[in-house]
Amino acid sequence: MATEETGSFASGPNNNKVDDIRQFSMKEVALHSDHHSCWLVIKDFVYDVTSFVSEHPGGWEMIMERAGTDATNPFEGKGHSDDALKLLAGFKIGQLIRSERLEKG
Repeated sequence: MATEETGSFASGPNNNKVDDIRQFSMKEVALHSDHHSCWLVIKDFVYDVTSFVSEHPGGWEMIMERAGTDATNPFEGKGHSDDALKLLAGFKIGQLIRSERLEKG
């Protein structure tokens, strides 16, 4: 499977640390939209939640409806707990490429 990944590993004293992580396009994220590979974007970061889909307290449907998309609004609208945010952090695999980020900074 071809990917649209853009490897951006910035270095130097003036670069923002978030630029040191893998960069993905929304086109690549969209390829990961089933039970075998489920990625979500939340606040410009990319999460591989494949292993969590069946464990989600709100049901697997909640995640699969948004698989391969930007799920920021639904995620924030559900009022997730601090524990949920900590759990999510463990699934982070990268960030959207700069041109596709909501927060361009």
